[in-house]
Amino acid sequence: MRNLLIVLFISSLALSGITCKKTTESIVDCTIQSLTAGMHADLDSETPNLMHFKFYITLTDDFTLDHNINWDFGNGVKLVSDTAVDYTYPQSGTYEASATYTLKKGSGSCTSSTTKHIVIP
Repeated sequence: MRNLLIVLFISSLALSGITCKKTTESIVDCTIQSLTAGMHADLDSETPNLMHFKFYITLTDDFTLDHNINWDFGNGVKLVSDTAVDYTYPQSGTYEASATYTLKKGSGSCTSSTTKHIVIP
């Protein structure tokens, strides 16, 4: 019985080491992918306070993007939309807008965000 417990203990340590390694590799992969993410924010030339947002990322290594981007316009308003969205700010001011996105690879996924400093004159 004692030998069986020792074998089970050593096996569980070995398996946990493999799991940790795979988790660490996934984190590194997602971090590298996130370095290519960003957001464009362009003020409309005709409509006051209208901002055109577009999320972008360059994907490699079999990553895919979940196109349900969580937009936060920096004024308490949040929206789930695709990679491009228009938003009209109700008043002038300075805001920190963010886009939170999820990357998938195989059965794993990771979530990150990118921000943009917005000035509405």
